Amino acid sequence: MKLKNLFLSSLLLTIPFIGFFATSCKINNFLEINDKYNESFNFPNESNNFSIYNKNNISKKINNLISTKLFRIVSQDQPEIDFVNNRILKPSKMFLKFEQATKIQITWNNNNKEEISIFNTDTINNVSFDDLSLNNQVIGYRNLYEFIKSNDEHSINSWNFKKALENAKKIEIFVENNKNPWLDSELNKTKHHLNIQDFKLGFLKSIMSSLTNRQKILKTNKLLDYDEKITQNISYFNQDNILNYLQSNNIETKQFLDPNFIKDDLPLTFKLIENKNIKSSNWWTVFQNIFLLDNVTDALPSFKFNLDFSLNETKNYDFLYEYGKTYKDLFYSSYYFISQNTLNNIKLKKNKYYINNTNWQNESHFNEINFKFNVLPINLQTYNIQTFNAFNQNLNSVLDFDNLDELQKQSIIDNLENYNLNYFKNYQTYNNQTPLIINLFPHSQNLFFNNTFSRLYFGLTKNELNKNYELKNTVTKQTIIFRNLINNVINPYILSNLKNADIYLSQAPSGLFISSSNNSNTNYTNLIDATQQISKQIIFDNNLQKINKTTSFDNKQKAKRLDNIINYNESLKSVDFYQIQNIIKPILDDYFKQHTDEKSVTWTIPIDNRQGHYAISKLASFIKSTFKNLDNRLNVEVQFIENIDDYNLFFKNQNSLYNENNFELVTTDTNGFLYKYLTQNDYKNLLELIFVWDVIQNTQSYPEINQFIKKLENYLKDNNALYSHKIFNNFKYLDFEHINTFFSRNLNWNLDTFNNLLLSFIIHYSQTHTTFQILNLINEIANVFSYTISVDNYISLNSFSKKILQKYIIKPASYYNLEYLQDTLILEKR
Repeated sequence: MKLKNLFLSSLLLTIPFIGFFATSCKINNFLEINDKYNESFNFPNESNNFSIYNKNNISKKINNLISTKLFRIVSQDQPEIDFVNNRILKPSKMFLKFEQATKIQITWNNNNKEEISIFNTDTINNVSFDDLSLNNQVIGYRNLYEFIKSNDEHSINSWNFKKALENAKKIEIFVENNKNPWLDSELNKTKHHLNIQDFKLGFLKSIMSSLTNRQKILKTNKLLDYDEKITQNISYFNQDNILNYLQSNNIETKQFLDPNFIKDDLPLTFKLIENKNIKSSNWWTVFQNIFLLDNVTDALPSFKFNLDFSLNETKNYDFLYEYGKTYKDLFYSSYYFISQNTLNNIKLKKNKYYINNTNWQNESHFNEINFKFNVLPINLQTYNIQTFNAFNQNLNSVLDFDNLDELQKQSIIDNLENYNLNYFKNYQTYNNQTPLIINLFPHSQNLFFNNTFSRLYFGLTKNELNKNYELKNTVTKQTIIFRNLINNVINPYILSNLKNADIYLSQAPSGLFISSSNNSNTNYTNLIDATQQISKQIIFDNNLQKINKTTSFDNKQKAKRLDNIINYNESLKSVDFYQIQNIIKPILDDYFKQHTDEKSVTWTIPIDNRQGHYAISKLASFIKSTFKNLDNRLNVEVQFIENIDDYNLFFKNQNSLYNENNFELVTTDTNGFLYKYLTQNDYKNLLELIFVWDVIQNTQSYPEINQFIKKLENYLKDNNALYSHKIFNNFKYLDFEHINTFFSRNLNWNLDTFNNLLLSFIIHYSQTHTTFQILNLINEIANVFSYTISVDNYISLNSFSKKILQKYIIKPASYYNLEYLQDTLILEKR
């Protein structure tokens, strides 16, 4: 396919930079009025089956524009920043808004007295940030936004609303007298208006994105066979169970397994289960996760489908299997609709029929929004030049300042009055922060290490790893120590510095809210606030005793010392290098005394360099020599991964030191992460932690893992006398193919029962443990799984990232990547 030329001609790219910059500022300062928003990406348009429901950045952004919601978070006013001192002088205003819901009725426990409260407005107090307090004049505001409260006790922005939610027994959500029409994919106005059934059907679709729930709802062999056939290899139909999340928060779910709940015009209702032993999470957190941060109840056009579920016909489930499969046949009742979807562009246009309780249609918003893609990604430097030039010709509305080269940045800084500098924080919330983990259970004929490494690191020979081995044999005192030492030899800051970033060694998304017993009494709200805490290295001696008092900050300081900046021979050594050297030498001495026919420990370290960074490619010999300096018997080969075939070979075939480990969370908190991390990939990570605990439980090696798994063991025993971690002692590699059978045979449990218990335990655990205990648990898990040698273990160094907007755009801050472009305004006069 011939690509559209979205940027300047190649002739412009050859113009000397300085001369071009001089004119570009002038061009940017005299832009014509433009009601289009254009944003470019250096990757293909990957909108495929059900991509509207994906949680990646692009799909989420589009979903927020075209999907109809009950509530959302509104943002007003672009924040004002002191660029020089990195201070927030004026934050955006944020508040909760009724989108299409009209009221919420909450039955709640008010000081042991049942009370019913109705919330039917989203009014807020009149607040101005123009006059800073004396304190804020010095330090500025903490966040790019401030949530505005309401003194109206019937407003969803009042303290009364939050208090009622936190103590709720029943919540009823109403959609009444709605005049918002549905449009078909040809943008014809239908005779149908939004109603509560549309939101219930959207909720049912979310419920049935879980295989477990479909098996309970569909029931007949005909429907189940059809389901198996049509959902095969489509990730959308293997989502985590949203009902597990509700049930683990002490909320009744049985009624949602009967699809007929969508048919009546009664409110969407959630009830608390009475008399449960486990204390529930408060409904405020549940409300945020379900209605604000996720798209669980987005409306579907219920009038379009035959919903007679008693007939057991496959066509009655078209809302699940067919609707939303592509953008082509969608119905619209929100701010924007999709008018074009090609390989290199997704075009959205303003819905002139959209109605809500604001004056939105009469305000100056974009009439058209374009997301432009490169079908064939290009070199990063070339791409940055093109986007910079395109921005200055008004072909792009936004420009990522942090990705520009130093000359481009300086040009903007020197002419700052001609640019619209916008700050944001880029939070990873639903997807893994880093892509790779240690391949703890390899299984292949072609392993990228020799027998010596195999025995020391995995406790088995290469030949044994290719067979149906017992997993527990890979986790011993010796393998835990050897892995720990090898994984901490290289200073990770050297690799993250190549991306001008800080180190981040956990797969937990950095934007996750920390769930704990005292999270409201600490300075840590999200994991990003505690990056050093969850990336601190733990070094063991040969008795599994933690011996280092160093932190990740010490590695950073070592990397930044002037004499080490270009001296890779020294800076690549971690701050614990010489302690590791003293411990590993007798381990190797003892091994080679017993295996006199072996001479070296040989393995390959694969490093993803598909972006072609020259600085990264220079490191191979230095990494190899660093291990040689540690001990001459350590023979490392560094393999730079430069194409997708090599990536698949080394990271997706269970044959190298590292494995790709991607995941998507249901909820944006540490509870959601722990649950997903322990259940994904057939519970591999949970089994590893159980095996590790069995070795270290009488030591102080991983105190938080020790406490977590010990309490999980007791909790599961309380719910099933058959449970003991020892049932996994004989678990073999091929048992992963029949994991459900394994649980059924040994515990009389199906996986759904086990998952419910695990999630309930995690929620209860967070309610009884402090923020620091939760952070230390995530840190210890990272030490076990994700201390890889990789350039992708990083997070932005800057307090705020920067984007350049066209001068006519007024863009408020977003709440944790929850971007609503419909809140962006256009200056009518400039």
